[in-house]
Amino acid sequence: MVRGNRPEKRNLYGFPMTPDSSRDIPGSLWHCLRNSQEKGRNQMTFRRLGRPPGSGQGGKRRQSPQERVGFRAGKICSGRGDRGFTLWELLLVLALMGFLMGSFIPHFTSSFIPIQKRMQEADVRRVEGALQLYKVDVGALPRHLEDLIRKPEGVKGWQGPYLKERPLSGPGMVYTFDSYGRVEVSP
Repeated sequence: MVRGNRPEKRNLYGFPMTPDSSRDIPGSLWHCLRNSQEKGRNQMTFRRLGRPPGSGQGGKRRQSPQERVGFRAGKICSGRGDRGFTLWELLLVLALMGFLMGSFIPHFTSSFIPIQKRMQEADVRRVEGALQLYKVDVGALPRHLEDLIRKPEGVKGWQGPYLKERPLSGPGMVYTFDSYGRVEVSP
């Protein structure tokens, strides 16, 4: 069908293309498809093993959609052609990534310090609570922190364990308590 002086444009499957302004944008997929069909860049052929070209029904081989469009190694109108990235481009990207990571890593590592302090505070509260329970059951505070985990010999009224395990807020942390049941942590 002819519209005015120009023939009607059809898509890959033979359907008429509707007018759309986005298809005329240079660099868009539709622009690349139209230009590749108009310039006759659909020269690439795909051969099946064991068949000579042109063999098939009626002596004429049916073109696949890839052949009609002009696919070139799976790319449609890439704009860069066969060029890859240069060494300078790769080095620039790596340097930029290194700079960004180097500037953000200190922010992430500094956020771990408050977490460790909160863990120590939670352990202190847990040990203080265990000391108070021990004092209620036995009538006095234990001599050692281990008495909260295992029953000491010769102690009556022990109904523990008051702690499942020794608190581990960090390497080398020592928990001490005074005669009032206040717990202190020292490295």
